[in-house]
Amino acid sequence: MTRGILARRTVLAIVCGTCAFIGGCRTAPDSKAALAEMTTEIVTSLPPGLDADAALASLDQAISVAPENAVYYSNRATVYRDAKKDYPRALADYDKAIELAPGLSQLYVNRGMLRQLAGDPALARADYTDAITLDPENALAFCRRGDLDRLDHEDDLSIADYTAAIALDPRRAEAFCGRAMAYAQAAHYDQALADFSEAIKLNPRDYTAYHERGLAYLEEKTDLARALADMDRAIGVDPQQPAAHADRARILEFLGRRGEALEEYRKVVKLSASAPPAVVEQAKARIAALEDELR
Repeated sequence: MTRGILARRTVLAIVCGTCAFIGGCRTAPDSKAALAEMTTEIVTSLPPGLDADAALASLDQAISVAPENAVYYSNRATVYRDAKKDYPRALADYDKAIELAPGLSQLYVNRGMLRQLAGDPALARADYTDAITLDPENALAFCRRGDLDRLDHEDDLSIADYTAAIALDPRRAEAFCGRAMAYAQAAHYDQALADFSEAIKLNPRDYTAYHERGLAYLEEKTDLARALADMDRAIGVDPQQPAAHADRARILEFLGRRGEALEEYRKVVKLSASAPPAVVEQAKARIAALEDELR
């Protein structure tokens, strides 16, 4: 029997490991070894460019052959969540996966991520906490709970969760970036800059770390040269992010480079579909002012 997407998508090969769909992966929750094996087979997020329809067809086939396999339900839910944005179907599949394997920590993390996306942070936090209770070494669960605490301005709790994630996985760049943002929020700017730099060292393509470090240099350290350099790096990683263009424009205005700032504000307007309305309106106001000044 074919492995479907698993044979065509290397990133998703962990869904079944070396098993074909028939007789696939074990779901017994009472064996630590089985749980560890299943954890490696769970897809937490999907790669860009995934053929979601083909993925769903293959996973539907897998579930029809092995309807008691929790991993298949979880991975199908992740396709619904990330590729299709079909949150009700994703939730139903995550619920089924947890029903089949209630001792599998990573399932709760995946469901928590869905609940967070769906705008239910209280239930998301409960899932992350359950994941940590089941597996105190689940670094991703600490990291995701830290995200929620940071968004709630619970800086001490957030920093503690990110620190736990880093202790468990010292190469997790997102944990350093998250803790840096929590430090910045708590006005601990030197620690924030150190963590942003570590995040960038671990992941030189981390748009958020460059952008947020640039803001720290701009707003707290008044180091315009470093702030501009970081905005340039952020835009180099993802030129479609309007926030970085808007902040680069602000820096250029501080530096007296009004013509360049004007071009950056125009880019913000071009990217308005993905920008907060307030950012777009501010950019339009600055365009009008700068065009008047430069006449």
